[in-house]
Amino acid sequence: SPRRAKKTDVDLDNTEALEPTAGDTGVTAPPRPNKSKPTDLTDEEKAADEVLAHYPLEEASLIMVLQELNDHLNWLPPKALLRVSEKLGVPFGKVQGVATFYKAFSLEPRGEHIVNVCMGTACHVRGAPRILESLEELLQVESGGTTEDGKFTIEEVNCLGACALGPVMTIDGEYHGHLTSSK
Repeated sequence: SPRRAKKTDVDLDNTEALEPTAGDTGVTAPPRPNKSKPTDLTDEEKAADEVLAHYPLEEASLIMVLQELNDHLNWLPPKALLRVSEKLGVPFGKVQGVATFYKAFSLEPRGEHIVNVCMGTACHVRGAPRILESLEELLQVESGGTTEDGKFTIEEVNCLGACALGPVMTIDGEYHGHLTSSK
């Protein structure tokens, strides 16, 4: 014979029926968080899902997923990191730890175009500080910052590996060498 439901049984398909009402206790239960539906996702979460679709959903994919996501968005927004954590089953603290450990990842919004100015020894002695100063003046932003229109981010790097071209910078990964302030 079928077992009769008891007052303590939980109906997982109808948890709203279990929430107290004002008449029961005098206190209204806080609203339950909605389970995310694909249409409820933010743009950052959708971007994370697009990247995650290319990888096995396991911890070993974490760095590759973060690299692709960072390349796609030019930074790692908190909501995207949380989505990666949930989908890969990796604690959020570990995801955040990896994202902050590697200098290649940015936790701040970056511009549409990334300008890396080499400050390695060969470039430095050939005038890289003057190149950086001219660039900051031209774009009206300090090194490490992003222009107000969100178009450019200037970053100093220790070496771009093109010492013979010094002073050198990259714009979106494309090398520009033998720079002068006027160039």
